[in-house]
Amino acid sequence: MTLGLFWLGEVGPAQAEVSFWQKLFGAPSEEGGGGPPPEKTLQAPFGNGKTSAPKTDSQKNLMTIYEHNGNDQNSTESLDKAHRSPEQVGEWVAGAVTDALSINPPTWAEDSKKIESSFLPYGFQEYQNYLTRMGLLNSLESSKMRLQAITDGTPTLLKEAPLDGTYHWVYRIPLLLTYYDQSIKKIEKGQRLSAQSQKVLVEVQVGRVPMDMKNLESEVMGVVIERWNVGPAR
Repeated sequence: MTLGLFWLGEVGPAQAEVSFWQKLFGAPSEEGGGGPPPEKTLQAPFGNGKTSAPKTDSQKNLMTIYEHNGNDQNSTESLDKAHRSPEQVGEWVAGAVTDALSINPPTWAEDSKKIESSFLPYGFQEYQNYLTRMGLLNSLESSKMRLQAITDGTPTLLKEAPLDGTYHWVYRIPLLLTYYDQSIKKIEKGQRLSAQSQKVLVEVQVGRVPMDMKNLESEVMGVVIERWNVGPAR
């Protein structure tokens, strides 16, 4: 079975000379992605790391199905119906993604536990793989720097629909990543910093989970991040 839901042009190792900043955040790739973008397909992975085979007919009719089902804001039992508005889910997603890319090496061991609580296992593995491929933690530690993420616009809802008994949303979130010295504990308004910034786009698929799932920071919202991908801003 294949997993290729997301591809936003995430960058691998550069082939020529690479600046430290490029190593940290990656450079735009000239090669196309390995599959269709999430707004064209919605294939739902689950907590066991497996995914169902694509269902062509259901994919073609996802939004039609949603329109017939309606938006049941009060539903806590039927996981195939939306229980939150797109704006509510988008706000939660923006916060979770911002937290995931705000990295301070001295507190990382504890911070990563909180971050993990917003993911299903497969999505968290994709997130960890991204950090490893980009060498983020090693670069930050060796240079005594930290990374701060803030949203650089409103999250864009690419698709929402029920699939395989669970309701899912796909969002694109623009972020501004700023890289600065660990010794800076608080940034005052108007303060000038010796720092560099980079804009990126994060695409995530989130899905409903039972409200009684344990050890999940996102239990109150009843959603978790199922898939994760990062690419350069367009």
